[in-house]
This record gives sequence, C-alpha cells and structure tokens, in this order.
Amino acid sequence: MVNCINSQLEDTMIRTFKYPLYPTKNQVVKLNHLLATQCELYNAALEERVGLYKWNKNSVSYFDQCKTLSQLKEVRPDITQYGTVVNRGTLQRLDRAFKSFYRRCKTNQKAGFPRFKSLSRLDSVEYRDKANWKIKEPEKRIKLLAIGDIKVKFTRKLKGLPKNIVIKKVNDKKWYISIVCTDIKPNVLPKTNNEVGIDLGIVNQVTLSNTELIEGQRCLRRSQDKLTYHSQKLANCKKGLNRSILDAGWSQLLQFMYYKVAEANRTIIGVNPQYTSQKCSRCKCVSKQNRTSQNKFKCIQCGYLENVDINAANNILEAGRALPDRTDLSVLECVGSN
Repeated sequence: MVNCINSQLEDTMIRTFKYPLYPTKNQVVKLNHLLATQCELYNAALEERVGLYKWNKNSVSYFDQCKTLSQLKEVRPDITQYGTVVNRGTLQRLDRAFKSFYRRCKTNQKAGFPRFKSLSRLDSVEYRDKANWKIKEPEKRIKLLAIGDIKVKFTRKLKGLPKNIVIKKVNDKKWYISIVCTDIKPNVLPKTNNEVGIDLGIVNQVTLSNTELIEGQRCLRRSQDKLTYHSQKLANCKKGLNRSILDAGWSQLLQFMYYKVAEANRTIIGVNPQYTSQKCSRCKCVSKQNRTSQNKFKCIQCGYLENVDINAANNILEAGRALPDRTDLSVLECVGSN
C-alpha cells in the first residue's frame, strides 16, 4: 500500500546512480587485474584474521590491517598501484563480513563464517573515499588511478556530491559504475491524501487497486542483466529459476519505489499479503474456489467478478488502512506478492 503521508524528511538525501562503463580493451585488462589483486588482498586479510585467532587467540581489526598497506608498496607494487582507497575498500568489505557473522551468532541465526573468494565471486571493487578517482561528467568519463579515463554512459543526470563509487563486472563482459551521492534535495510533492493498494504478481507484475495493470515486461526492462544472470545460474532447475527471476524483478522494482517514495514525501506501508488473492474484497469471503483461474476471481458467496490481482490490490489497500498509527510510519519493506 502507498499513501501520501510520510514522516518528516531530512533536508538532503543520499542516492546511488548506476551507469554502464565502456572501457577499451587495454582498460579491460587493467580492470580485470584490479579485481584479481583485490581478490588476493581479501583472501590474504582473511587468512591473517583466521591464523591469528587459531594460533594465538588474538584478533586483528580493520584499522590494524589498513596500517599494513603501506608495507605493501615495496613487496607488492602491483596491488598498491591502484591506490590506497580501493585497498581499504576491500579490507572494509571483509570487516563488514565479520561484523555480520558476529551479529548473526549473537541472534542465534545461521552464522555463515566469511569464506575465501575466487575471482568469479569477487566481481566488484569499492572506492570508499574521494581519492584515486574523478568524475568528468561533461567529458562522459571516470578517471581511475593506474587505469585512465573510462567512458561512462550517463543515462540520467548525476545529482548531489559524489562521495564514493563501486566498479562492478557483470556476466564476465559488462562493466558498471555505481556512484553514491550526498546532499541531494528531495523532490517533495504536495499532499493529495490519495491512497492506492499495490499487488505484485506474475502475469501483471504490478496491479493497483484503481484497476491499473502493469505488465511484467514493462517493469523488468531495466533488470535484464540481473535476470540473465539468474537464468544462466539456475538453468537446470526450472522451478527455482522462475521464482528467482520473479524475485529479481520484484526486488529491483521495490528498490526504485523506495527512493522515489522517500524523495516525494510519500509512505510505503507493508502488509501481509496472505490470502489476498482468495479473499473477496466485497463480502470478505475467503476460499480457494474464489480464484477460478490465473487471472479470474469470482466469489462463491456473493458472485463478485473481478481480475484476481485487482481484487488482491483492494484487499491490500484495506489491510493498510486498518493498521494503527499508519500516519507515523516511515518507508517500510513493502508490498504484498502472491
């Protein structure tokens, strides 16, 4: 469910902008080498943490490992040539993995101890500072230390102040850059007091309670790289493949909704979608027999006839309206799928 009331927004926002990169053949060689060096650094730092604890019951922190980077200049200039910032980003990634591990242990979740990474599993590098890279938006270039000026396709205008970047390799051939920007002014829209229920489905990926149907092809158009990846990875498991493709599309869609809703001073209210496709939005009768086909709903009690997804969206809208204190809710994980 989405309505137009939201908690007080901050004066500025943080957003991430993702653009395709078009490196030259020589730059591709350098980018692949960059990934290889960071993979080696990640594994070496993990080995140090494991070894110290195993033999001495000691721990080493992210800051301790950052201090050793200066010693690499003499023995491993191939790693340090790309700059300290990207090396610190790799060590920080490992540190986040350990913090997540400890957090899961404390909450009795499946821990998942940090693992050594192969090149196929380390497909991105992080620049967590403003050094060693420079955005040249008018020239449509990003300059990386030891790699040079890489062509960027700015599919939309960059906003705010660039703070850090992530360079990512996709499907072993495509490259992207994600730029995190701060100090972005929200595009607050005036209040309308309108509300709409949203159902995420299969035939129609998005259905609104105002009867608007949005087909999956339209929503997934910008998610083809992720969907192709899932398709190739799960090609031998059709059932799992279909679900993964749907989850990838829904996840991408919700990410877009989150920042758009926050920017416009709106609210997403998450509700439990259970039985919304079986419940009559008119007489409230719940029965599996109400759903006569993939997209047809006919209530066995009152005879109400409607599209399955529209009926579900109306139930989601009603469920959201019934939540207490919903005017005080900020953006939540949202919306039902069934």
